Amino acid sequence: MEHHSADSDSLLGPGATLRRLMGLWQPRGRAARVLNRLLAGMTLTCITFLVLCASLKLYMDPPEDLEQIALCTLVATVGAGFIIRAVLFMAQGGTLRQTLRLLEDTRLQFCNGDNNDLKRRRYQTLSNNIYYCCQMVAVPAVTAWAVCPLLSRIVTKTDQEEMGAQWQLPVPVWLPADIYASPTFEFLYVVQSFCVLVATESCLSIDIFFVRMMLMVAAELEVLNDNLCAMEHIHFQSLTTEGEGLISGRKRKDRQLSLFTSGQSLGEQTLTEKAAHEWLHQQLVKNVLHHQAILRLAV
Repeated sequence: MEHHSADSDSLLGPGATLRRLMGLWQPRGRAARVLNRLLAGMTLTCITFLVLCASLKLYMDPPEDLEQIALCTLVATVGAGFIIRAVLFMAQGGTLRQTLRLLEDTRLQFCNGDNNDLKRRRYQTLSNNIYYCCQMVAVPAVTAWAVCPLLSRIVTKTDQEEMGAQWQLPVPVWLPADIYASPTFEFLYVVQSFCVLVATESCLSIDIFFVRMMLMVAAELEVLNDNLCAMEHIHFQSLTTEGEGLISGRKRKDRQLSLFTSGQSLGEQTLTEKAAHEWLHQQLVKNVLHHQAILRLAV
């Protein structure tokens, strides 16, 4: 049965809101799904528009400048890859949501104290830092891409007759009409700048989702490793005779466990060792189940 909790929201990470705004992550509810499809259509339309702009320029009016040819080819090929990535991510949304639920159940079921939670929070913090660092790189780059044609126009000094030919767009485009006429040029400039931002953020939000999932699986592996190592440091406790209090100790000899107690009967030692062996068995079974859950996450 599908469930939702605050922990699952934390597993999605800081990029969850961005994925929802772009329609990449399908929400619950019929009305929300309709809105999600509209947002997803807008995202795919923005990326497709950039691909069409570059493709039309290459096919209808091939530029003579090698840099313009390289730019158009780059936008067309990378944009096509972005479209395929976004479509596949949305198509596999059910599988990704199921993986997220499995991860959430694993974290809730296999936890042996604050130390495990601390390790998981450390990996979550690392994932958040990666996301913010990627945004610090992507946003200035997209801003520079959009502003660069304007700066190039301001810096370049030309004659009055050549003014119209010097205007540039973020992505070269061919249209039957005059693209340099106002307000066509301004409209294309704003639309292309917005589309470049949407394409970049969609790619980044998808990539960071998988990065976060890999880090969460790595956290589970470290938790499992710690739980396995903890089985080597068992502290057996036994009750002594009346008035002597609690005394504990452990000795390994020929792979047999013997307890040093003062005034403890053989029956008490046997019961203590039996309880310890049962505890070891329970922990071993729990760790095996944890490992199987991690394998299901990885597959």
